[in-house]
Amino acid sequence: MLASRPVIDSKRSRRRRFAQQSSDEDTDAFKPRSAYANWNYDAELSALMKRIQQNISEDRLRMALTHRSFLQQNEEVVKNVQDSNQYTETGVSDFKSADEIQQSNERLALLGLNAMRHFVTEYVYVRYPNLKSSHVNDMINFFLNRDGMVNIAHYLGIVDLIRSKVLLYNPVKIRIISDVFCAIIGAIYMDLGPIEARSFVQDFILVQQHGRDFSDIIKIEHPIFMLTSILNKQGMQPLEARLLRESGRATHFPTYVVGAFSGNKLLSEGAGPSIRTAKTAACQEALISYFQKELRNAPLPSDHDDYKAEDAIKLDVTQIEENNI
Repeated sequence: MLASRPVIDSKRSRRRRFAQQSSDEDTDAFKPRSAYANWNYDAELSALMKRIQQNISEDRLRMALTHRSFLQQNEEVVKNVQDSNQYTETGVSDFKSADEIQQSNERLALLGLNAMRHFVTEYVYVRYPNLKSSHVNDMINFFLNRDGMVNIAHYLGIVDLIRSKVLLYNPVKIRIISDVFCAIIGAIYMDLGPIEARSFVQDFILVQQHGRDFSDIIKIEHPIFMLTSILNKQGMQPLEARLLRESGRATHFPTYVVGAFSGNKLLSEGAGPSIRTAKTAACQEALISYFQKELRNAPLPSDHDDYKAEDAIKLDVTQIEENNI
């Protein structure tokens, strides 16, 4: 009598039970906090304002957290709501007036995105004077990356407070979460002014650059041509490439180290499996060093209410009288 058949069925059953158990655990792991019985939306709003250290009006914050799909889901509530507060079945749809229900975060998100773009552009333009316009765009796109906004929103606990019909734990819904993040910046801008909004951007957006390699942010094309042009404009000696070291020339894995020189001044070094690759890498390293020079203490125009252009500042030059000896 063969006993292998029941053993196989038993293994398959155990696999199915294990798979079902893992699926249930994953579902619980991604269950939003609003699904629990002790959820209190008003208390969570107050806690959020403490976390972001911004005293926004509660109505404005609710609007920033409301996606238009949530309003479409509650169209019947919009038609029948009076001035009562009886719509708290889900823990998130606690409306206070019909006007509140009819306002989504679209306008605030647009304001916040443009305000954030302005502050980031100002920061990059002033702090990195050697960057070309294409590289300024690269840095702006790095800071305004929607995946980064989503990570910050998760870190601050914003995602659990978003009022949306769409399931926010789906990776496809990055746009909704990032729009809410922008809307919160728009709410800060409207309630507290541009200085506080810029402070929020500096604290949570601009810090993303820390610890990142500059070459991962900006894209340098035609480094040899670009470095040659920069040296010519600065009146420096022409670019030269010199082989500094090599190893394994006769093997399948050779390594060459080339230095980029301007006269006798070594600008940078680059390594690669061929002389051509090493030469390109050396020029690229020289450009990275040139572009990432930062004016750390340079004041931003938005730092001062009385900011003036250089030509508008009156600075008299007095003549020094020579002493007769």
